[in-house]
Amino acid sequence: MRIYLIDNELIVLKTLQRFLNDLGHDVVTYNSISEFLNHKIHMNGNNNVIIVDLKMPKQDGIRMIQQIHCQYPNTDVIVMSSVLPFQEAILHGVFSYLQKPIYFDELELILARVAERQNNTQKIFHNHMDGKA
Repeated sequence: MRIYLIDNELIVLKTLQRFLNDLGHDVVTYNSISEFLNHKIHMNGNNNVIIVDLKMPKQDGIRMIQQIHCQYPNTDVIVMSSVLPFQEAILHGVFSYLQKPIYFDELELILARVAERQNNTQKIFHNHMDGKA
């Protein structure tokens, strides 16, 4: 799975990147939402997920979610934060959330749920295209 990790804290980026790489994921890091959105990444197919910190300097968390969904409408988003309420983020269509400090086993479980959902979506799409739906 390719994971786009967005956080302004370098220690969080490096720690999560190392952990996710050890799990076999391809991880690309960004230290701001504007840096991520300015790269105009072409995400083709499933197997992409964005993990973003809701609380970054000069950035509104809900606005960030809206920008991500606007630019990447079919990509799963996981938010993380230590202070912001997640209920509003969930209402804006994020897949899941992580409370900081991050527990690796919780992150691994959420990513397994993302992979399962993406695989099921892919199967439904292929069955539909093959006329089996």
